[in-house]
Amino acid sequence: VAQGALYGRFHVVARGDLPPGELAAAVRDEARRLDPDVLLSRVGTMADHLGYIYFLPRMAAVMLSAVGVLALVLASIGLYGMVSYSVARRTREVGIRLALGAEAGQVLSLVMHGGMRVVLVGGAAGMAAALGLGVLVERFLIDVGSTDPVALVAAPLLLASVAAAAAWLPARRVSRVHPVQALRSD
Repeated sequence: VAQGALYGRFHVVARGDLPPGELAAAVRDEARRLDPDVLLSRVGTMADHLGYIYFLPRMAAVMLSAVGVLALVLASIGLYGMVSYSVARRTREVGIRLALGAEAGQVLSLVMHGGMRVVLVGGAAGMAAALGLGVLVERFLIDVGSTDPVALVAAPLLLASVAAAAAWLPARRVSRVHPVQALRSD
């Protein structure tokens, strides 16, 4: 036990496997032995102290993470709707291709490539923006860097898989339609 220079604070460095309750009792006993008039207001572990200090930043991080997840869900819904609509609009084109002898697999591949092209270009631009702007917000991040591979890979993969599903489902439905029926649609 060493008495601190400022305000008579005591700093204790304990080694061993004492539980926090026994350590607090030992600190109180030692402080009373050194100075019977000392009043100990808070006795706790460093983990407790750091938990108290980092409570607000961690809660802010949890709240921002929740908002980020909500934004990712909304972006997924919007992306699904946009890609699904753009693929469904090509029903007449698909009917013409099928009437001219294209196979369903070829048409499906063509529509999938068209639906995913925009998503991949947007994903690349978003990744470049995230890496470029990450430098500006890095000082606000706790326990994670601006180039965190989990964050930089998980969100684009999720959005790409949503876009792939959004392109594949309508494309599969359209490629199975009879060419005459597809030509009559509009």
